[in-house]
Amino acid sequence: MLGVAITLSASYWLTKRSEKNDTTLFLNSIKLEIEENIRMLDHLNRVLLQPAKKYSDYLMSNDKNSLNLDSLKYYMQWTVYDGSSLTFKTNAFDMFKTSGNMRLVENKELLLSIWDLYALLVETKGFFDKSSEMKTEEIRKYMFAYGRFPSDEDILKNPPLYDIYFNMPIPYVQINLYNRAMTSLQKALSFFVENE
Repeated sequence: MLGVAITLSASYWLTKRSEKNDTTLFLNSIKLEIEENIRMLDHLNRVLLQPAKKYSDYLMSNDKNSLNLDSLKYYMQWTVYDGSSLTFKTNAFDMFKTSGNMRLVENKELLLSIWDLYALLVETKGFFDKSSEMKTEEIRKYMFAYGRFPSDEDILKNPPLYDIYFNMPIPYVQINLYNRAMTSLQKALSFFVENE
């Protein structure tokens, strides 16, 4: 009996230790994934979101008839020809969800923060994908309307993506989503740093 009890205790202890190690590995992977998503989102903000906002600001601060061709061409390089897409890394979180190890995380606030973060990343990606589709469709229509690359006169009369950047608040919604996602990413990361 004593031998069985010792064997069961040892087995239980090894299982718990293995589960704890697995959970730690998953959480470290998620931390690295969050850090990568922060870098990617920061890059996207610098190369796409801020130029798009500046283009929108420029269009809104000028009468359509007083737009400057050089300014429009400058913004076109950042907004019209950009083919960027938004892809967050989620593999570590996806593996963690299916592992069954979430129940072992003692810090429930951390766990909730991670869930909220990844839900927000899905929402953010969905909006960016939809915005990109709208932009691509507008560019296609714009180019099709002229049957050629638009001339300088065409660009002045009908600035590219005018409806998206002037009539719709898409760049501002994107900046708002960026700020929310970045705040959530940094909040989740701070939980990891506090608990190291």
